[in-house]
Amino acid sequence: MLILTLPSHLQLQTADVAELERRIGCGQVEELIVQAENELILARKMLSWKPWEPLVTKPVPQQWTWPHTK
Repeated sequence: MLILTLPSHLQLQTADVAELERRIGCGQVEELIVQAENELILARKMLSWKPWEPLVTKPVPQQWTWPHTK
């Protein structure tokens, strides 16, 4: 997951898109926009899922261990 925390000085000092992409180091600007949109969609879904709340039902033993044991 890409967490885009772009310092404002990169935006203000760079008029060249290629230079901005080089400074960010995470791909093309178009790819960053798509990734940011996908993260926003996921964040909105997680608001309705509320993964931070306790589970409704108790998980089965060994559900959260890896590798799975029988």
